[in-house]
Amino acid sequence: MWSRALGALRGTTTTSETWFAPVDSPFRDKFAAATNDGYNGFRSWRVWLQIGSQSVRRQYSRTTLGPWWNVIQEALFIVAVGFVWGPLFGTQPQGYVSYLAVGFIVFNLISALLSQAASTFIVVGGIANRHATPLTSNILEKIADSVIRFLHSAVIIIALIATGDFHFSSSSWVSLWVFCLLLLNAYLLSLWLGPLTVRFRDIEPSIHAVMRLMFFVTPVMWVPTALLGTSRSKILELNPFYYFLDGIRNPLLGIALPNHEFAVLTLITLFNAVAGITIFTWTRSRITYWGLQ
Repeated sequence: MWSRALGALRGTTTTSETWFAPVDSPFRDKFAAATNDGYNGFRSWRVWLQIGSQSVRRQYSRTTLGPWWNVIQEALFIVAVGFVWGPLFGTQPQGYVSYLAVGFIVFNLISALLSQAASTFIVVGGIANRHATPLTSNILEKIADSVIRFLHSAVIIIALIATGDFHFSSSSWVSLWVFCLLLLNAYLLSLWLGPLTVRFRDIEPSIHAVMRLMFFVTPVMWVPTALLGTSRSKILELNPFYYFLDGIRNPLLGIALPNHEFAVLTLITLFNAVAGITIFTWTRSRITYWGLQ
């Protein structure tokens, strides 16, 4: 099994970048095909990076400011809400605006990654018939699209650095580490959520409905200390978005992450890895058929 998988990584077991093991083939053959797909997906980074950037440009075609319109919209929201909600929490608007800006921008990234993870393979039926496109490249295209949009929005955070609310230290690298971990989880999540959504189409609209709720139960606009130590603290403890949001925002604001949050992030990653590899291996041969239905 492992020699076959290693051969797939080296590209020696297939004649095509999108080699599909038959549906009734043993797990080792499906695993080798899925591994080969992942390898070729990352290897074609120029293709999915170009497609990801083109999708952003296509959305704002024939506009003057392009994606900067979205940045302006987010900036206006942050300023407006910051000067209203800050006093409600007993904080100065200046400090709260920086807190809100990072939380709002990162949550938008998380929301986009989750939504695109669910829709990754829905329109892949016709694309997969072009035998030069690995299925995993569709995942990477979606992630590239979300990251490019995030980098535009990150200009707001850079502009707020001048306010002095951000405290950079040797522990600030944790934000970058959690950010990379978020992208890794987005990839692994797409491996199992994407195929399930193609098979069960009700999953995608249900995710959109849940994301509207998660915006309010995740500490984007409010501070976690409002719930810690109360009976409602489970809202935070059982919310995976909270750990990624906290892990990126707090180190930038000079707040150290508790050790248990590192443990939770690791467990989330392990779960997505096991679920992603297993489900993608079993369903990869069926994704094209489901996508055409």
